[in-house]
Amino acid sequence: MSHKFTWLLGWSTCLFCVLLSGGAVADQLTTVTTPSTPTTRSTKADTLSVVTKLATKYDPRQLHQTTPVQNQGALNLCWAYTANDVIALSLGKQQATTYQFSANYYNYLLATNAFSDVRNPLAQDRTLDSSGDDSLAEYLAFLGYTPVRQQRFKTPRLADQDVTVASSKLIKLGQASIKADIQAVYTIAGQQTASEAIIKHRTALIKSDVKHYGAVSVAINANKTFDYLKRTHPQYSQKLSNGQVTTFIPIQSLSKLPINYDNGWKQLTFDHQLTIVGWDDNYSKNNFMQKPHHNGAFLVKNTWGTSVLEKGYAWMSYEDLDLLQSDLHSVKTGRYVANHQYRQVNGATNAFTTLRKAPYTFIATRYRTGAKASKLTRFGVYTTQNNVPYQLYVTTRRLNTQHVTSLKGFTLVSRGTLRRAGLQKINIKKPYSLAKKQAFTLVLRFNNSAQRHYILPVQLASYRQVVNYPYVTRGTSYLSQTTRHLQWQNYSKNYHVNFYLLGYTQTTP
Repeated sequence: MSHKFTWLLGWSTCLFCVLLSGGAVADQLTTVTTPSTPTTRSTKADTLSVVTKLATKYDPRQLHQTTPVQNQGALNLCWAYTANDVIALSLGKQQATTYQFSANYYNYLLATNAFSDVRNPLAQDRTLDSSGDDSLAEYLAFLGYTPVRQQRFKTPRLADQDVTVASSKLIKLGQASIKADIQAVYTIAGQQTASEAIIKHRTALIKSDVKHYGAVSVAINANKTFDYLKRTHPQYSQKLSNGQVTTFIPIQSLSKLPINYDNGWKQLTFDHQLTIVGWDDNYSKNNFMQKPHHNGAFLVKNTWGTSVLEKGYAWMSYEDLDLLQSDLHSVKTGRYVANHQYRQVNGATNAFTTLRKAPYTFIATRYRTGAKASKLTRFGVYTTQNNVPYQLYVTTRRLNTQHVTSLKGFTLVSRGTLRRAGLQKINIKKPYSLAKKQAFTLVLRFNNSAQRHYILPVQLASYRQVVNYPYVTRGTSYLSQTTRHLQWQNYSKNYHVNFYLLGYTQTTP
């Protein structure tokens, strides 16, 4: 068994920001940097089926299904505005309600210098008003830190106006957050190759997510596109006579642009985030400064106010390099259901481990119920790959390496296939009854029928004066990859790693 962990040091950055560097690294872990979620790419098993019968054009502005265009001002919070928009537009699909959320709420929840009285356990390695990624806020929303309305915590436009506050202020704001169920944060992973089939399939995936969930986030290089509109000789973006703004970076232009190899392949460096909110299959390729091969463009929404672009909107070709290489996120929301969430992670992953090829991979987490009897009604899991068959078991047994070598005494409570990569909740059709103050273990088996290396998202716990971000205490996570007899390794104890396997219960009447 190889115990090599990939340390997540950076992400798509906001305008004029630089990549952040990670915290201290545990000395026994071999680490490398990566700007985005590592994935298995372009395999048959990883291909998603998409809805092909969609309208040729969808423009939410014409249907009055929009949220207000925001202005981030001098703050590097495009990622927070984008996350809020992705969540708000998803909720709009469910509730037919227009929301305007506070970017400052996630700015504080994810900053190391947010609180004057305690260490912020949710912080990523960033300070107030600095860069980030929309998924950081979306993962917190998934874990229960849902957005608060803009009027409850207004976001300034000028730098140095956000100051350290008592943690009680954010706790109070959290109590006033919206009641919504964030059921999933899906990822469409960036690609390094650009065949026509890949672009066509990727376009269909984005359109399907916009149709069903309201919006998709995308990271771009604004310095070479929209910001260049102010320059004498813009290369990739232009304003048309009808007021529309278009942008298109050809795949072939990658060698002329700022790049990095942090993901293991040649990749465009991103500095801004936008929200994809619509599309037009017949949008003419002649509207772009550099001509794509085919017609078709996405309607994207910016965070620089209504005086920029076409009242804050622009059109991006389906073939744009940003769309190909960026990790894209969408959010699935549903009706709020009160439940208790058992968890040992508290935000976005800060590391990944690549497991060896094996027919089955078992991960497990151990929890304990409260003072009342309850029923396990759903579970949460984070996968970086699509189409992963699974079985979920519950047991009251403790997973000691020598003593629990089979599934005897385990109860199968859910089975199916995780169709989408991302962090997601799965309902259990027949809830599992648990007594009060009862220790129980969730055991999830992945069927790796394609015999691929499985990439597992994790959080590294802080220990021995080593502080990682977010600040996570050691939980109880186990792993087994043997085929005949289960041999459990306590990853939390031995490697200071917690798995994303969450439980949700409701109190029994």
